[in-house]
Amino acid sequence: MGQRCFRGKIEDVPGCEGLALDLDALWVELDRLGDEVPGEGDVQD
Repeated sequence: MGQRCFRGKIEDVPGCEGLALDLDALWVELDRLGDEVPGEGDVQD
């Protein structure tokens, strides 16, 4: 079965049984990450 997209979610990704992506939440997170200062929160050795 191919992928299905329903209300901002992709379900039934070929080769990834059980994977579902919430695209709306993904874009919100990417927007939030874009506001961070580079290097802030990096892990120190």
